[in-house]
Amino acid sequence: MIDRQPDNLVNDQFMERDDLDLRQYLAVIARNKWSILTLSLIITVIAALYVYSLAPVFRATSTILLDPQKQNVVSIEEVYGLPNLYYEYYQTQLEIIRSRELLAKVVNRLNLAPGDLVKGNREPKISFDWRSLIPNFSTGETVEPVAKQTTMTKEEKEDALAGSLSGMVDVNLVNDSHLVNISFDTHNPELAARLANALAEVYIESGLEARLESTRKASEWITEHLKGLKAKVDESSQALQDFLSQQSLVDAQGVDSIAVKKLDEVSTELVDARKDLSEAQELYRQLNSLKGQPPEAFESVPAVLKDPLVHQASAAKSAAEQKVSELSDRYGPKHPKMIAAKAELETARKNLEAHIRNVIDSINKEYRLSRARVEHLTGEMQETKSELSQINRKSNELDILQQELESNRQLYEMFLNRFKETNITDDLKTTNARVVDKAQVPGAPYKPNARRFITISFLTALILSIMLVFLIESLDNTLSSTMDVENKLFLPVLGILPKLNFWSKRDIKAMRYYSDKKHSSFSENIRTIRTSVLLNDIDKEKKIILVTSSVPQEGKSLLAVNLSLSLGQMKKTLLIDADMRKPSIERAFDMKKNEFGLTHFIAGTHPLKECLHYFGEENLHIMPAGQVPSNPLELLSSSRFEKTARGLLQYYDYIVFDSAPAVPVSDPVVLSRIADVTIYVVKADSTPYQTARNGLKKLQSVNANVLGIVLNQVVPAKRPKRYGYGNTDYYSYYGYESKKTA
Repeated sequence: MIDRQPDNLVNDQFMERDDLDLRQYLAVIARNKWSILTLSLIITVIAALYVYSLAPVFRATSTILLDPQKQNVVSIEEVYGLPNLYYEYYQTQLEIIRSRELLAKVVNRLNLAPGDLVKGNREPKISFDWRSLIPNFSTGETVEPVAKQTTMTKEEKEDALAGSLSGMVDVNLVNDSHLVNISFDTHNPELAARLANALAEVYIESGLEARLESTRKASEWITEHLKGLKAKVDESSQALQDFLSQQSLVDAQGVDSIAVKKLDEVSTELVDARKDLSEAQELYRQLNSLKGQPPEAFESVPAVLKDPLVHQASAAKSAAEQKVSELSDRYGPKHPKMIAAKAELETARKNLEAHIRNVIDSINKEYRLSRARVEHLTGEMQETKSELSQINRKSNELDILQQELESNRQLYEMFLNRFKETNITDDLKTTNARVVDKAQVPGAPYKPNARRFITISFLTALILSIMLVFLIESLDNTLSSTMDVENKLFLPVLGILPKLNFWSKRDIKAMRYYSDKKHSSFSENIRTIRTSVLLNDIDKEKKIILVTSSVPQEGKSLLAVNLSLSLGQMKKTLLIDADMRKPSIERAFDMKKNEFGLTHFIAGTHPLKECLHYFGEENLHIMPAGQVPSNPLELLSSSRFEKTARGLLQYYDYIVFDSAPAVPVSDPVVLSRIADVTIYVVKADSTPYQTARNGLKKLQSVNANVLGIVLNQVVPAKRPKRYGYGNTDYYSYYGYESKKTA
């Protein structure tokens, strides 16, 4: 008995091997190492030329201390009672320091000219200008165009210079502290220090001015609005009292508890009713789909079949049918026993139909009752929601009035307290910022850091080169090696067949290459495949061997013929051309087209002797396809075909089926049921592994015993290491012909 693969093997095989094999990735890198290194070095050299062509940039940094706890001056945020969030405060101050207004004040204080921002006292290490390689390249500098525009006003020039400074300033908060670093990057180290110190001073002075102005405005605003806030408190209190009197409410809590409880109960009942309706509706739909058919058709409905009376009636009917069948073999139709048996069968059939109709009527009645119950509960739920909505509306109005009163009262009290606490004289004595470290003239350039830039460029180029190599490799979805087959199809490789140098019109020679070139590498690989087939699970006989592939032109017929020739040297072998879509065995053995063969033998029009063709030189019997039928699948799936195939085993030790491809048609799926083993042929560097997977899934879905894969038309000389050939003269090493003579 043949062991079949489990039904879930299709999913398990293609999903369980997702683990990564590091050796595969290392092999890809090793094969392309020189390309990776060359591309990385080219990018690194370009990066080095670029970084050494840049003029040095100097950075000067001044440090200030921000202390928000000293800020007692009234601000608009504090007037509204918003919390003083330190993080938001610091981010706000950083943006103020970077603001265009403060930078314009720095320009005015230092009396800067447009040319001051581009002058430097250090030259780049090389004079290579990479921008000259790009036609019509624009540097994007804004300073030189400003200097040339002599018609600009003083304010416009200051604003333009402030915009240039915004690209040079860097303001950062020191981690876990109240310190802020103000840095400027320029080509002139002295100017960088002056700019950093000037911006720190301008920020502190601007803060003092802003405090004075905001305090004055806040005091005026509070005084003006205190009277209006007091009137709003009184108005809100009166509105709350009027609403309570009009609605006859004392406390809103618990008013809607009864309606809520009722709504919950109705909702629960409605969910259960809809569930029952869904089940009844599904049964009702199944019955309607069979409307107009005889009562026996309703036995396919599970609810009808589960009914005990229907089950008993169906059993009685089956017993009556069996009795009629048994009596019909012994008596004629007018025999008394036959008449009684038929009457009993008719009674059983009517009884079954009556029970089926009762079950159908019961299901229809239950469906109507469930629908009526859902409609009733839906209406009751809408009424409860309407009642609860009115209660909630009154409760919401009461909450709004209470919240409005509380909000107005708190706002009034806050304004009153702040008005009492505001003291302009004390607030102006302190400031929230001070300079703790003035900027010094830098002695060394801040950037570019040539060593780090070149190192990062090399590492980045190396990573990108490796990614590019893997991308190119990933785009190749064909199967080129035994490693590809095992990792993507998850089946063992039975053997590898090299690509022969002649096909097309001379393919007849290729089909019988094993006989013509018995000492070639091709023939040795055929013997290797034969050994793999015979020794795999040696305790079980492999009488019937099926050979198929994914798509046409992969070499399945080539393997079937040459494997049969190889098996014929050992024991009595029969080769059957079961590819009735496009038979090719006739051409391989110079037989006439439509010779008596498989279709004639199965149909019984010709005896076995006329359908077999013996070739003594190869010691092989051939059964061609014969007359191509209109529907080969029906012929192959017939029980007569299976009996015929099994019957041939009494005359032959091995039977080899050459089948049609597995992806376009289902012939191999049918043949695999009677085959002991199946050999799957894949054309190297041609068939996508997804296509091969689809064909294997079709076979394994019927538990076909797929023994392994034969990789055909491999070219060892193209990529010897990838195919597992360590030497291009691999075959001559073992005394066989080289690929050139093959």
